[in-house]
Amino acid sequence: MLLQIMEEGHLTDAKGRKVDFRNAIITVWNFGAGSFSRIIVDNVSIRDIFRRGVHLQVGNAPTGGHIISNSSFQNISALVDADAVGVFNSDAQITSNTFAAIPCAIKCDNVLAPSVPTRLVATKNRISGLIATPMVLSPAAMILNTAADGTIIGGSALDANDIDLTIGGTPQDLGILVQPAGEAVISYNNIQGSAQDVGIAALGAPALQPIQILENTLTASGSADLGDGTAAGIWLGAGFIMPGISWQGHVGGAIAGAATMWVMLALERAKRRP
Repeated sequence: MLLQIMEEGHLTDAKGRKVDFRNAIITVWNFGAGSFSRIIVDNVSIRDIFRRGVHLQVGNAPTGGHIISNSSFQNISALVDADAVGVFNSDAQITSNTFAAIPCAIKCDNVLAPSVPTRLVATKNRISGLIATPMVLSPAAMILNTAADGTIIGGSALDANDIDLTIGGTPQDLGILVQPAGEAVISYNNIQGSAQDVGIAALGAPALQPIQILENTLTASGSADLGDGTAAGIWLGAGFIMPGISWQGHVGGAIAGAATMWVMLALERAKRRP
């Protein structure tokens, strides 16, 4: 069946009807004892897809050597969460891709097999035009949940990721959200935001692991008013993550808390005026 799709671009059913697969995404599940390794996606255009463009997922054994490069992802959405590239319990290199009109460009997690690490190297990617979904009101360009030792986002001036939160998006977007399970390096990335955007948010549960945030350029545009407690270049939090609550809930609660504190301080200052 796959041979016919690859050679002819279509399948024919018993009644002679043809189904065009030239613009289709095919998911292959491996239910055997082995796991796929070194999956390469290069120079591919993926657009108008429901939920996920590329999904790398394995069972109970780690796989590596996966490369996603020189590809474009556009208009990927869903009712709940959606990401252009999802990496689960694998090692992957994601480089030189462009992302637009998506709730999340790159997401990694080990939720499917907590004992199997997820290690990600993301370089030279261009991300813009984040969009919200009915259940995700604050999109993020990159979400790194339980990122393992060796995770690198950027890494050098030549490998910088460019993230523009001012194109499309919502009043509250995130550039890079990281909840590390090991040492991670986030360096030399360029992030532009406005309004209530957060450039880099590092959250720890239960304790923040060693993480390096170095030489990133975080720029706020003058296109929207900024107020106390509504925007951040780098947001650091440790030890307050509660199970069952999404990262949007934690960040929203933190922003609401900061805004409340600002109001309380303003009222206190007003009382002290003669």
